[in-house]
Amino acid sequence: MMPYKDLDKQREYQRKWMQQKDRNRPPIGSNRFFSNACSKMKNKANELGLDFNLDATYLKDIFPVDGKCPALRFTLEKGINGIGTDSSPSLDRINNKLGYTKDNVQWVSRLANQIMSSATPDQVIQVGEYFKRVTEELVMRAKPFSKEDYDKYDSPAKEAMIYWLSQKNPNLIIDDKENFKADLRVTDPDTNKNYLFELETINKWESHMNSEDQFNCGVCKADEFSVPTAKKSIKEYLKIPQEHRPNFTYVTFRSDFKMALMTNIYAILNSERKVIPNRYSQTEEFYIVNKSFSRPENMEIN
Repeated sequence: MMPYKDLDKQREYQRKWMQQKDRNRPPIGSNRFFSNACSKMKNKANELGLDFNLDATYLKDIFPVDGKCPALRFTLEKGINGIGTDSSPSLDRINNKLGYTKDNVQWVSRLANQIMSSATPDQVIQVGEYFKRVTEELVMRAKPFSKEDYDKYDSPAKEAMIYWLSQKNPNLIIDDKENFKADLRVTDPDTNKNYLFELETINKWESHMNSEDQFNCGVCKADEFSVPTAKKSIKEYLKIPQEHRPNFTYVTFRSDFKMALMTNIYAILNSERKVIPNRYSQTEEFYIVNKSFSRPENMEIN
């Protein structure tokens, strides 16, 4: 029961009490820290009817040398005002069917312990892959359709590409209907082969890897350019059985649509991945493609 009836005084009393409690907590890594943890785990084992054979020395010996969570790699830190946080150290039972015994416990962060506490390793990976996929799709959906952007980037790029292809081979059958497979689908009636083209324009998504100064007379100044890993056309392409996949070319236009880089899909898929913040997300992942795997093309055909 609080010593004050006045609510403001109660809150102040509670704040000071929590601060004092926090100051009394032993520093992480101190002997008292491990002794307290050992006592706490012993009480918990007794409550749950689990085996227990830990001691403070053992808990100290297995504490991460670098002071970081071995699973999530951030520094283990004391809680705030006596309350644990995601980065607080937590003693995890590796096999939840067994007790608090040597070789069945490890120090991780509180967040990592919560993630692992109710699932098998395979389930954790499965949930992680699902969460990553839906997050990527959410990022792509956050990019709203803009008629202004379409008229400025997509439409001119498509017109330039169709003109370039038709000049190369007037017999090509070009399908420019919008769907998720690609921006253009092309069939060569002479060989009966199919081709897909995904069209992008420098600076469209404001990635810092895609800047105008990458192009110098049709050749990239920079060594790399980026492609979103969550791009719908790439994900849809990968759903096609490998033996039936058509040739897929990713075309990155210069902003004047007179030059472009042609990159085969496999050069993209085999590239390094990196998270690059942009105007839609702080965590969007991109393929970082080396320009040596692309060829520049002059889109102006006389």
